[in-house]
Amino acid sequence: MISLLVFLGVGASMLGLNLDRQLGVTHLARSAADLMRADADLSNAGVRSALLRAARGLRISTTANQSQGVVIVSKLERGATGININKNVVVERHVIGNSAINASAIGTPSSVNADGTVNNFNSDLTAVATLPNNMLLQSGQDLVVVEVYAMGDDIRFPGVVNIQKFRSIIYQ
Repeated sequence: MISLLVFLGVGASMLGLNLDRQLGVTHLARSAADLMRADADLSNAGVRSALLRAARGLRISTTANQSQGVVIVSKLERGATGININKNVVVERHVIGNSAINASAIGTPSSVNADGTVNNFNSDLTAVATLPNNMLLQSGQDLVVVEVYAMGDDIRFPGVVNIQKFRSIIYQ
């Protein structure tokens, strides 16, 4: 009987920790989307640090090799000319944290400037973004996509599911 109570207690604790981590990841993604929509300069170290204060307990930092997660912020538009005409393209990309944790789900442009602007997005095929259900932006429309990936705790208990990676993707 006591072993069952211990097992249930550990399971409830793990569930609570995992729920807290997922809520933190979602909160961080929404905060990043709000900053991008407010035209905040995410290439600015102060803005990045302020954003990561919302990452309470997620162990995401601006030092890539010390970070246990990554925030990928992209601004998409519809290509106007070149080989990417009428395709969704990434025109701005900011990566905060450890990019080795997870690649972007929508694509990764090959050439991004320090200020986050994507070079040659109308002529570079790597700038094409893939959206769910083949959604296509209209001319003049833009979309902010924020992806947050954070590693779970390395706590393991027999018989208890432990989530290894948390994610949240916001389309705004």
